[in-house]
Amino acid sequence: MTIICRIYFTHCLLLLLSHGAHGAPLGHEEIAATKAFYGLPPNETFYVPPGAYDHFRGQLKENGTKVNAAWKASFAEYKEKFPELATQIDIMQKREMPAGWESALSTFPADAAGIPTRKTNSQLMQDVAKACPFFLGGSADLAPSTLTRLAAESDFMPPSTGWGTYGGRNFHFGIREHAMGAIMNGMTLCKLRTYGSGFFVFSDYMKPVIRLSAIMEIPVIWIFTHDSIGVGEDGPTHQPVEHLAMLRSIPGINVFRPADGNENAEAWKFIMNEHHVPSVLVLSRQALPVICRTEYASAEGVHKGGYVLKCADPTGNPDVILIATGSEVSLICGAYDILVAKGIKPRIVSMPSFDLFECQGKEYMDSVIPPKIRARVGVEFAGEFGWGKYLGLDGVFIGMKSFGESAPLKQLLEKFNFSAERVAEAAETSIANCK
Repeated sequence: MTIICRIYFTHCLLLLLSHGAHGAPLGHEEIAATKAFYGLPPNETFYVPPGAYDHFRGQLKENGTKVNAAWKASFAEYKEKFPELATQIDIMQKREMPAGWESALSTFPADAAGIPTRKTNSQLMQDVAKACPFFLGGSADLAPSTLTRLAAESDFMPPSTGWGTYGGRNFHFGIREHAMGAIMNGMTLCKLRTYGSGFFVFSDYMKPVIRLSAIMEIPVIWIFTHDSIGVGEDGPTHQPVEHLAMLRSIPGINVFRPADGNENAEAWKFIMNEHHVPSVLVLSRQALPVICRTEYASAEGVHKGGYVLKCADPTGNPDVILIATGSEVSLICGAYDILVAKGIKPRIVSMPSFDLFECQGKEYMDSVIPPKIRARVGVEFAGEFGWGKYLGLDGVFIGMKSFGESAPLKQLLEKFNFSAERVAEAAETSIANCK
């Protein structure tokens, strides 16, 4: 029987290799000759020797039943001795979170001076770590810049080094973005909730492992900071322009670019309750105003990917729709006031996640961006690729058409002409185009 099973496996392997390997597959004659060599009917396209199924099922039942029973007995004993830890294991296996964990997340009061979203994110990560003991990760040698270290936790290190323990939750991956991602995928397959961080421009090195996490349907958390020309003096080598489009093009992931700390918090609520979809957080180096939620809509709209922040027309028929993500939301808020002063009725839409927005039904999407309102403006410190579906033929996009420059952010905003006034002018242009 063992020989028959080996023959069966060889047959399957030949089929896999002939269809999946690089180069030309084996021809029909070669396959038939191989089958004949092993004593299999050469003309059968897929042949399972008699008894093979019974053998496999018998082996699995006999061995698997013993192992399963031993595990259940061992776990029952463990649960009696360590009930809290056993509960954590149960939760992990179901990819769930401890009850009431969301109440641990910080909220942020309105603040015109603003806070970088990498900083609000750092606070939120500490909150998640306190609530979730199996949340852990690290950085590709950039923790002081990405602010992703879990302050209350030790480092994952051999105890002999004197620098940490194997119980540590902070990982030092080194300058190895791809390897970091591969390790994160592996730990997440073990049902841990893992994160890895770096500068957004270095997501180039991580495309294969991010793509793999989407294919495997595992909820890895990818955290990228320094998300735009807001990096400033580090220059075009460190200023991502095309990276948002690259990540948004990957099927099966959710990309979040929050506009302030409260959108950041809502993103974490969604991310940690996700069972199968990887998430990407794209965060700013520079301070962003914390939006006053009594004047503008609640940040809970993040859970739908895009939402109406404010609309000047109570009947839902604005003259123009202004759409932005992340740091550029403050620009459309400024443009809103300029347009209202001119008697124009704008609607402003925060779009922290294209991916989640497109998961909503058509009715909701149309309620946020009504098809009949063709005058639209999109604003993002990035390339235009991917915006056409929201802006249509009459919309105007304000973004990057080149790589960045090395200069302080204020000078870069002037050079590339990012201002509320320009957004308002573009809105009037789009309105005129529609007329």
